[in-house]
Formats: sequence, C-alpha cells, structure tokens
Amino acid sequence: GIFVCTKSFGDFVVINSTFSSNQTLNETIIPGSPELTASGGGIYIAHSPNVNYTVDAFLRNVSVTQNVSATGGGLGTPESLPNIRVRLANSIVSENFDHQNQPNNIDGRFDLSGTHYNLIGTGSTIINDANGSVVALNWDPTNVISNTPKLGPLQKNGGLTPTHALLPT
Repeated sequence: GIFVCTKSFGDFVVINSTFSSNQTLNETIIPGSPELTASGGGIYIAHSPNVNYTVDAFLRNVSVTQNVSATGGGLGTPESLPNIRVRLANSIVSENFDHQNQPNNIDGRFDLSGTHYNLIGTGSTIINDANGSVVALNWDPTNVISNTPKLGPLQKNGGLTPTHALLPT
C-alpha cells in the first residue's frame, strides 16, 4: 500500500493504478497519536495534526481491492483531521477487509462534489469533508455499492503491469 502524510500542505494524484493485497498492522503508527492508528491497507492519506494544513488527493481509474486494515481496509483518512479532500472518480474500492475479515473498504473524509462513477463496497464510513457528517453510501446515483465487483485475480492482462480484469456478469 501507500502511506501519504505531509508535514503541511500537499497534493496527491493517482491515475490508472492498482493497490491490491496489502495489509497494515493493528497498532498505532506514531505512539501517542491515536489519529494515526493503522488504517488504509491500500491507501492512507493524512497530514500533520495542524488544522491549518490541507491535503488534496485525486484518484482516477484506480482499483483498490483485497487489502486488509483495522479500519479503511482499502482507503483511509483520519476522521479527526479536517482539510483532507479526497476525490475518487471512475474507480473501484471493494473487497477490502478489516482484521476480523469483515467488509471494510473506505473510512475517512471525502470531497463529495468530486466523487463520482465508482464501485464502492459496503462496510464503508464516508465523511463529508465540507461539514464533517457521515453520509449514506448511496449519496450519489453514479456510484455503485457492491462487495462483489467481479474482479479476476491480479495478473498480466495485456498491459505493462498486473491488473484485476473485470469478469463477465
């Protein structure tokens, strides 16, 4: 997986990528910092605990699947830190789990105005970055909610790197 943590401000952009089969430990990353407890087996996005800092993350055409973490098995941000704006487009975040093998795909803050056309698994807690409220997974009709995305195994499918091919329905 990938751990993104800036000391102040930053942008994080991922396009046409796969994050698969990663796992976090069930412990605090930095002792004494509960906001940095292991989260985001596939991707974890944070900034230093200063409310004036921001991180803008944009993920497009990204597959985050078969990752394991205590929370946010696929994609996580600390709920206690404001100003982390994640935008997810044309992506799959599904079939990720917690350490008890329960669906656990997304846990964290999102810019809902920039998150569309995704397949998102259940077991997700999505927080509206604008007001800090938890939103229903079906807040946007362009997103599909499913824990069975019908993905093939991670393998060479004709491109430069291994991917999870979409299987027929």
